[in-house]
Amino acid sequence: MMVLFVLHGFLIRSRPHACFQSVISSSTVCTNLGSETRLENLFGNPLVRGLVLPLTLGVAIGLLPVRGRWAGIIAVGLAMLAIYWMMEGLPQFPPLAAKQKLGYLILAGMLIGLALGTKSLQFPVAVGAGLLAALWLGIGRLTGSGDIWPLVMAFAVAALAGTGIALLPREVPDSASETPFLVPASVLLSAASGAIISVLGAFIGMAQVLGGFAALAGGYLLICFAFLLLKRAVPDLFAGGAAFAAGFAVIAALLVTALFAANAQPLALIFASLTFGMPFVYGRWVARRAPDIRLLRPFIAGAVVAFPALLAVLAAYWGSGSTAS
Repeated sequence: MMVLFVLHGFLIRSRPHACFQSVISSSTVCTNLGSETRLENLFGNPLVRGLVLPLTLGVAIGLLPVRGRWAGIIAVGLAMLAIYWMMEGLPQFPPLAAKQKLGYLILAGMLIGLALGTKSLQFPVAVGAGLLAALWLGIGRLTGSGDIWPLVMAFAVAALAGTGIALLPREVPDSASETPFLVPASVLLSAASGAIISVLGAFIGMAQVLGGFAALAGGYLLICFAFLLLKRAVPDLFAGGAAFAAGFAVIAALLVTALFAANAQPLALIFASLTFGMPFVYGRWVARRAPDIRLLRPFIAGAVVAFPALLAVLAAYWGSGSTAS
């Protein structure tokens, strides 16, 4: 929760999206001008739109009575799409701007996740999808006269993050208490660090989207930890195809930042993309050495996953300071 409130401090001054406000203002729920204005103000509030609603979606996913992997893929994918719509509105077709393409990439991630089902992710699928997304988003860098360095940076982010997603969450036994926390923790921390990178890189719109993704994962993790405290079976809906759907949405948003943020720091983006590989690192080298304490192991896993995200934030701060000077 502390991560989410710190992140919201970066986003609270951003302007509510006009498209979302117009949809709310035309809602048939509003029966008079007074209630219409109150509803518009409520959903236009950055705290509600960027933190409370995504957090609520995450809590709702964690409380789903259906525990199947298919339910997880659909619920996570639709929640990612809903957060994008709240921040950016419905994208036009065919999409022209990168932020419009982002909506279709999130949908594509959900469809690929459904195709994968409960199967383990394969390296060519995860990395190939990321590289194709980077190419589609940055095609203007090749056809125009613009600088291609951001496109090179986007390819690096796609390759590193895609490799990490392909490894999720191998090397950790399903019976371990920390297993259900690994994927949502990597989504939370990569999205949160990406949001801060976007803010410091002067791309508020993408910071809001990434902040919403982080809040979604944070709400889900709250339910997971509550179930752990109550000694009940912890939901594990961020697995298989759902892991790809959630991770690919974050990767696509990071790619938009890498390509179009005015002052995004390359090193910070590299560290943020490495977050997806940390569950594998934890399972391979840390899990066997961690103390066998059921309530402690998820926090140890979270600390390992958080390491590159922290480095990403520090690199973004350092880079923004040197740019300003």
